[in-house]
Amino acid sequence: MMVIVSIIIPVYNTKKYIKFALQSVLRQTYRNWELILIDDGSTDGSSVICDEYKTKDKRIHVVHKLNSGVSETRNRGLEVATGKYVLFLDADDYWTDNTFLENFVTLAEENNLDLVRGEYTAVDTNGRELYRSKIDTKKQVSQNLLLDSVAFLDNVVQREFFLPLCLIRRDIIGDLRFNTSRSFLEDLEFFVQILLQPLKCYYTPVYFYAYRKHALSASNNFNKKRLADAFDISRLYLELALTINDEKLASSFKIRGWDYYWLTLRTIATEKILFVNRKSFSEDLSLRKLRNQMSDIMSDINPENKWLVKLSPCMAICYFRLRYIIGKLLK
Repeated sequence: MMVIVSIIIPVYNTKKYIKFALQSVLRQTYRNWELILIDDGSTDGSSVICDEYKTKDKRIHVVHKLNSGVSETRNRGLEVATGKYVLFLDADDYWTDNTFLENFVTLAEENNLDLVRGEYTAVDTNGRELYRSKIDTKKQVSQNLLLDSVAFLDNVVQREFFLPLCLIRRDIIGDLRFNTSRSFLEDLEFFVQILLQPLKCYYTPVYFYAYRKHALSASNNFNKKRLADAFDISRLYLELALTINDEKLASSFKIRGWDYYWLTLRTIATEKILFVNRKSFSEDLSLRKLRNQMSDIMSDINPENKWLVKLSPCMAICYFRLRYIIGKLLK
């Protein structure tokens, strides 16, 4: 008997797009799945569409609940899931390859894998291709190989924690759940904690996921709460690094903690509305304390832009702002 795959879709006011997501699941050549639609208090008619599809296919399950955000909604899906493997799909996105699920499950079963990852294409609101996720040298040398957690994190995931690209064996998730207090980078925190385990991972350069970018996409809106979440990810990496016995993984986490620190500083520098509030951000988000934590680990690692730790957070933001302005003038 073929193993069951649990497909979890959080649904919130995506009436315009959700049918594309549902139809892309129904078109899969692999048929032994359960589709779990968690309606997060939709008010635009999305919930009606979910119920309509449920009546047409017994593999589709619908849970209606009060609005509480994507993390708690995904958690509800994990509580309901019964499959050997789990896949997440956002309600405004869709799958473009009708055979990928069959291929991913076959790879996982034949090689006793914990995790299989592919690639995505970014599309606009009308489904027109904008760009494809990049397959760099690290990914090229890692494709179609068995990878441990460290190699998978460093060579495949890199800085792009896009959870819906992964088929995940459900028992490695266990009791782990999404942090409901986080509104940004919740994928990253969840994913990082999965990768603390010694896993068998696999990367195949198959473009199967269409990621729809539009003005309402969560990734297109940046505010103080999201800045706080981004800096908290830096802290999370550092805290986890201190608890890991695997030296390679601990070193990787330290470097990633540093990367998220200065990348978020650069985000503040390039957005004018954020830049003018840099001093209040630095104080309210305790960035000097975080900078000092970073400074304490610099002797152990050699990250990119290591010298920036010598600057105060505000000075580093000003440095990035100057680089940004010069870059625009030179174009």
